[in-house]
Amino acid sequence: IARLRDRGYGFMALAMRVQLAELERFANLTLFALDDQDIFVGGGHHYVSALRFHIVPDHRLTHAGLLRLRPGTILPTLAGEGQSLVVTNGAGSASAYNYDVSINYMPIKELDVVVNSRIAVHGVYMPFPRPHLVNLAASAVQTNSTCGVGGPFGDRPSSATTSPKGQVAPGV
Repeated sequence: IARLRDRGYGFMALAMRVQLAELERFANLTLFALDDQDIFVGGGHHYVSALRFHIVPDHRLTHAGLLRLRPGTILPTLAGEGQSLVVTNGAGSASAYNYDVSINYMPIKELDVVVNSRIAVHGVYMPFPRPHLVNLAASAVQTNSTCGVGGPFGDRPSSATTSPKGQVAPGV
């Protein structure tokens, strides 16, 4: 938590401290965070109200893990069923803007802000938009394939299923 605060993500550090009991029940987490400047100057209100939509439970996705995800891969969030994120730029995709990874069409601002044995935190420019999940997944996927290396989440064996709507993370 101190490293987040030191890197300019004090709001996320505070949110994690407040939600510690809930977050501790997960073996791993990936968090997508706005830095403090963006919270207080820009889209902070929407982000604060949608914080759970920016937390992927039970998966620690570092930069390398995110790069292995294919476009169309669905990431569950703490926001609940039907409130998932979709990789829109990742493994095997080309971006006109030279971004390695995009989620819900938003590029990641700062990869691996904090990484430890249980958590990976990445900075984002603004809160993720919530486009219709089926259309988002369908537009991100050109072919129905598997992620390959290291499974769909990079740090676990693959147990993802595929469908015409794209890859779905286990348990979704």
